[in-house]
Amino acid sequence: MYERAERAHKRFVTNLTRIQSLFDVAFTRSSSFDPAGAVAMESVSGDLMRAIVVFLHASTEDYIRSNLRPNYKFTFSGEADVEKACFRHSFDSSSLASFLPHLTSLAKRRNHIVHHADLSDSGAVTEWTIVDTCDVFIWLTAIWGFSWLLMSIVTRPHPNFVERGSAFRSAMHKAVDFKKEMEKFVSSPSTYTPARKVEMDQRLVEIFATAHPKQKAPTSFRVP
Repeated sequence: MYERAERAHKRFVTNLTRIQSLFDVAFTRSSSFDPAGAVAMESVSGDLMRAIVVFLHASTEDYIRSNLRPNYKFTFSGEADVEKACFRHSFDSSSLASFLPHLTSLAKRRNHIVHHADLSDSGAVTEWTIVDTCDVFIWLTAIWGFSWLLMSIVTRPHPNFVERGSAFRSAMHKAVDFKKEMEKFVSSPSTYTPARKVEMDQRLVEIFATAHPKQKAPTSFRVP
């Protein structure tokens, strides 16, 4: 069981490394082609981010499925699917609880992209914003933490797995708090000084670095 779980995790890490590399393309295009930077990314960069969301969901679904019985049919549309699978396999899912709402949010956004083209209720094309990017960072830190703790659940409670999962849980909470602050920032940017904008941008770079282990962060996301 351990060897199977280890292979699944290595494949999962490989996929997330590929996902992280796509950010370089998205934000290079954004800073080069769109004067507003990551606030309203130009269409190709926005669609790259949507592709990242779909790839991230697929990689997560594959990782979970790979740790279940070979004949167990699993699709990931929300936390209930994970809890049901863990129950059926006699896994204690309590340590995963804080991550599951964010994985559910990822699944919902993936479905909206795939089945509704990420359009608004009126059918209009919506821009990809810096707040959307904050969501992706939350999902990434949540999924990293989830992956390490799931590894601990399906194999054994290895201290390294638990420690890494806990570290990503802490990073996830910081990313959630930052998103709330960014939402306020975007809604009333005139209330912030240039120094405040620089500070927000630097914090976003730091969150990127936490959500993307071993991946070089952009020098700036150009917060409005």
